[in-house]
Amino acid sequence: MDDTTHWRSLVKRWHVPAREFIAKEWTKAPVGAAIGVIGAIFKELVADDSAFRTTLSNKWTAVATQPGFRGLDSYLPLLAILVGILGIALILKLLPFVIKVLKSWIFGIVSGLVVWWAISFFFFFSQNSLFLFQQLKYAILAALFLSLVSLALRVRAVQASSRIPSAVSFALPKRGLKTTQEDNLSKLDADCPIEEWDQDVLERSALVESLATTVIVVESACRGYSRAIW
Repeated sequence: MDDTTHWRSLVKRWHVPAREFIAKEWTKAPVGAAIGVIGAIFKELVADDSAFRTTLSNKWTAVATQPGFRGLDSYLPLLAILVGILGIALILKLLPFVIKVLKSWIFGIVSGLVVWWAISFFFFFSQNSLFLFQQLKYAILAALFLSLVSLALRVRAVQASSRIPSAVSFALPKRGLKTTQEDNLSKLDADCPIEEWDQDVLERSALVESLATTVIVVESACRGYSRAIW
């Protein structure tokens, strides 16, 4: 009975976040698959299609043999330096963005389905040793596995955020006597700490309540996200 209750509770907690995840993110799967297949086709043309490479070579030879052009060999060192500089700059520029996206995926903020489906289909459709049916089967299985990981991270993040209190209320004692602002300022002694709410002549109770609420909510959020990671 306890095991049945546990599984029912687990399914109930996963049902709503999983349904929302699928409803919002399912269109990203075919987009990622299409990107992966296009990438695999381009890789096949450039790296494995000898007829395509021959055609490109003939086109380049026709251009390189024009009068006044010394040929590609004269520019290879400069082109290598240029490509290296641009490559390093691109990596340094994209690295912080990639790290942020990866952290967002771990926290369940983004699903990453486009990327995972694109990588899966690109990798397996680039394996020429497999038949087409095998490529499709393995690509779908890998993409579904990564999608389930994304779903688990999203559900964990939702459960962690649900434990964050939306509002905190503090019951502050009421003042016995109503005094004017002039009377309060006349009694103000900045060097004298207060011990009772009646001594709060500046009426800072609202500020204290707001700060306390903010501290508790932020602390709960940090604990929830840390539990979502570990």
